[in-house]
Formats: sequence, structure tokens, C-alpha cells
Amino acid sequence: MDTYTTTSTTTAATSTEDAASSSSAALVTTKTTQKKGGKTVEQESRVTGEVDTNVYASYAKSVGATRVALLFAVMLAVQVAAIGSTLWLQKWSSAGQDGVDRVGLYLGVYAGLGIAQVVFVGAQAVVASVFCGLHASATIYNHMFNQVLHARMSFFETTTLGRILNRFSKDVDTIDLNLPRALSGYLRQLFIVLGCFVAIVYAIPFFAPVIPVVSIFYWYMMNYFKPIKRDLKRLDSILRSPTIAHFAETLQGLVTVRAYGQQGRFVTANRDLVDKQLRAYYYSITSNRWQGIRVDMLGSIVMFASAVIVVATVSPGNAALGGVVITYALQMTGALNTLVRTSSETETHIVAVERVREYDSLPLEGPSVVENNRPPAAWPHEGAVTFVDYSTRYREGLDLVLRDINLSIRPREKVGVVGRTGSGKSTMLTAIPRLLEAASGKIVIDGIDISQIGLADLRPKIAVITQNPTLLTGTLRENLDPIGQHDDDKIWRVLECAQLDVLIRAFPEGLAFKVAQQGNNLSLGQRQLLCLARALLSNARILLMDEATAAVDVETDERIQKTIRTEFKDCTVITIAHRLNTVLDSDRIVVLSDGLIAEVDTPEALMARPDSLFSNLLRQ
Repeated sequence: MDTYTTTSTTTAATSTEDAASSSSAALVTTKTTQKKGGKTVEQESRVTGEVDTNVYASYAKSVGATRVALLFAVMLAVQVAAIGSTLWLQKWSSAGQDGVDRVGLYLGVYAGLGIAQVVFVGAQAVVASVFCGLHASATIYNHMFNQVLHARMSFFETTTLGRILNRFSKDVDTIDLNLPRALSGYLRQLFIVLGCFVAIVYAIPFFAPVIPVVSIFYWYMMNYFKPIKRDLKRLDSILRSPTIAHFAETLQGLVTVRAYGQQGRFVTANRDLVDKQLRAYYYSITSNRWQGIRVDMLGSIVMFASAVIVVATVSPGNAALGGVVITYALQMTGALNTLVRTSSETETHIVAVERVREYDSLPLEGPSVVENNRPPAAWPHEGAVTFVDYSTRYREGLDLVLRDINLSIRPREKVGVVGRTGSGKSTMLTAIPRLLEAASGKIVIDGIDISQIGLADLRPKIAVITQNPTLLTGTLRENLDPIGQHDDDKIWRVLECAQLDVLIRAFPEGLAFKVAQQGNNLSLGQRQLLCLARALLSNARILLMDEATAAVDVETDERIQKTIRTEFKDCTVITIAHRLNTVLDSDRIVVLSDGLIAEVDTPEALMARPDSLFSNLLRQ
């Protein structure tokens, strides 16, 4: 079935977007909107301040408690093996003659601990990247995809395509690759620091009060730097959306750009957008160098102080113990340096989860199924459609588009809907499959209020043919029968009815013919006829046609009209048309004006009245 569309829904690209939205721990500015192409488009929100702890909690929930516990267990095993091998080596070096006599034992244990460390390090990488990282990413992606798939049309009216693509491309890529790497690196360094702390305190208890003091300096450095990286990442993500939107629009309108010789203007616009986006990235790189220099300086000071303490406290006869302490002090200093960097990287990359979670609160359509209120399997058996005091608007805060519509369409009646641009014709059709919900009133189909049933019980019962035929990448069979309900004989029959059988049989692949993206390897008329065949195959009792023949030639228009008159004679057909001759053979004509029904009568009766709006439209 054709994709439901509203002619009033236009996705436009926005320029640099930097408004802010709320966060529990954030300084917030008010989200604003801007006019673009005659439509109201909300600016992309940007959270400020610390990343909410709920973001971390949601990511951990996506990973799963079992996987988190497994990761911590493997990381702990790595540190136990590493510390054990170092302490065993220290014991061996202090064993004297016993170490020589029992070299096999000492060497075997040391080798075993080394092998165990290698195995656990490898297991740690697999668990962190595959079992935890990819699982969390797939969970987050599937949830976001489901949210967008079931979002109301108002979301797509106020959100640019580039903004949505940015979430599904760059942000998901960050969650796929960068976040697991940074988070596992952070946890690994944290375990190393804790392990070194335990080993040093075990060897020289005097170090116990020194390490917390050192940690405070590193903690200060980390918290001083994290807000910079975090907000630069947020800004970089927002500035990328207009770049992606401009690139997608350029590809979509490439023929027009070349026809008017505007390649230079679009290249310049793209370069300017890329330059703006790279500003945040450039400052992110330079801030990394700023942090690196200061952390290295702090590490050098700590290492020097550690050496002084070891020399002052360790006796000459216990040189091996001093060597262990120096080794772990050096390792802990390096781990602290890396811990500061990976902590900043983790919070930088967790912003991607924060941005994706913004789609958790999307306004969603109604439920697919209402279990306690499902229509009969044969519904609708007649196809009667009744509007009762029906009013609707595109979204909250806007004026009503349809107002107090009362209309009864009889079973199997052919109704044409006409009116000037903006009168509410397309809105009336999109209200029937509930792309727009009622602000007041109701629509009743064969005695059932459609607002009380699930969308999965409603929409498959309605066939739609729109002005822009929608085909998906895949075979002809998949486009005609997406869920595989019908056999070849049935498909060929509807192709014959749509006068496409000769064309399809000429393809060597037949029904296996590969349809290109958006059906670009077929003509517009052929795509429209395929959509007609798809509607025929659905066996729906109600057919909605929204300017279905406005973009095809006269011959294709006549073929479509002939097929509709013969093959849909037992269906209720509601047709919107600018070519008024396509609805002159309708049973009745509905004339809309400013969201109200101005006239309803037979074509003959309306044409007989020279002062009627329909007669005026015919004269124009």
C-alpha cells in the first residue's frame, strides 16, 4: 500500500541551529522555532551542563546487568593476574638460593600468570566491544528506529531530514565504536589505578595517605576539562545536521541544480557549512593538547615525589620491594593520566546517547492494536464513511484545518473532493487513515469509530494512491505484495488490470525485476500504475486518491481512470483532483473552502448553478 502522505508536510533544511532544551542538571534556554519554506521548523535543541545520570543509567540498562557483571569480572581478573605476576616476580627475586633451586616452579607460576593475563585481556576486549558495546548499540538503535517509525506526522513537519539522519548516522556510529572504546578504556584504567593503589599500600603502608591527595589533583583536572569537551561535542553534533541536510537535498535535486547551472553556489554553501561544523572539531582537538600537557606535567611531579618517598623509606636490603613500588607508582601515574583523558572522552561520547534519548519523548501515533476493541475480520464490509462534527489541526498550537465537518459517504459511492489550494482537501483524506488525529468529533466507518481501534486494524483496510508514487528498493513482487500474501496468478491478474502485464513480461526477470531506489528505473507513469496494482491487490473496500493523476500524462490518466471505474466499482472511492474532468463522473462532489464544506451535490446539479463554487472552479 502506498505511503500515507500529507501535501502540507514539507521537510526543509534549517541553517545553524543552536537553541537549547531542558535537562535535569542543565542551564536551559527556551526552544524556539523558525519559518522555513512557509513551514514552522523547530530549531535543534542543545542541552547544557552535565550529562544527566539517567543517560548513563539508560546506557547501562541497554548493555544489561549480566553483561556489565561479566565485564567487571573480566577486568578484575586482568588486574589480579597482573598484580599477581609482579608480586610473584618480587618474591622470586628475593628468594635467594631457593629461587635458583626451584626455578621451574617459580618460572611456571610466573608464565601461568602471564598467560592468564593475556587471555583475560583478550576476553576483556571481546566482552567490552561485542557483548556489551554492540549489544547496547543495537538496543538503542532499534528503540530509536521504532520511535521514529511510529512518530506522529507533526514530528516530521517540524524536524529536518538532516537532523534525523544525523542521529541515525554519526550519533549511532559514536555509540557503535567510540563510546564502548572510551568507556572500556576508562574502566580499565580505573581498575589499574585501584590495583596499583592496593599493591603500593600493601608494600609500603606509608603511601596510603599520599595517594588520595594525588587523586584530588587529578580529579580537579578531570572536572575542569570535561565540560569543555562535552559542550564542544554537543555543538559539533548540532552543526553537523545542516551539513547533512544540505548534502541530502543537493543529491535529491541534482537534476535541477545542473539544469540551472547552480553547481558553484551549492558547492560554496556546502563548504561554508563544513567550515562551521569543523570549528567545534578544531577546538576539541586543541583542548585535548591543552589537557595532555598539564596532565603529563602533573604525572612527572607525582613520579618524582614517589621516587623520593621510596628512597627515604625503603631499606637497602629490600631493593626488590622498592622496585615494585616504583614500578606501580609509574604505572599508576600513567593510568591516572589516561583516566583523565578517557573520562573526558566517555562523557563526550555519551552525549550521543543523550541526543538519541531525545527521541524517547517523541509524540507517537495511536496503538497498533486495541485488544479489547478489535473490529471483525471482514470489516469494513460496506465502506460507508461518515464525518461527525469532525475538526482537526496539524499539531498542537496551530489553527484548525478542518472545522465541524459533517459528511456521510454511502457504500460504494464515488466522491470527488475539490477546492482551492489550502482548503483542506488533502487533510480530509489523511484524517481517514488517522495520520492526523481528531481535535473534536469522529470518523465512523461501517458503524465503528476509527479512533477507538488500533492502527494495524484500520490502515490495511484502506488503499491509498498518492500524487508521488512510492516504491521501495527491491523486487517488483516485494513492492506489490510486501508481506507475501498472494500467489503469482493473483499478482499477474492485477498487473493485467493495471495494463502493466505486457511491460513486466518484457523484463527478463519478470516479477523478480529489481526496482531501483525510489523506482528511478521506471517512468513516473509506470510507477503510478504499479501503485494502482498494489491498491488492487489489497482488496480494500475504501480507496483514497490524492492527486493521483496530477503528474502523469493524459493517456496514463485515462488508463488509471478506466481501471478505477471497472476494478473498484464495488469500493468506496474518495478522489482529490485538480483536473476537474477526472471527478466529473463521480456520484457526488464535495467542495471545500477554508476548512469547511461549502457545497455537496452531484456534478450535474453543481454545474447547473452558475453561482456555485464548483462552476467557478470549472470556468477558471
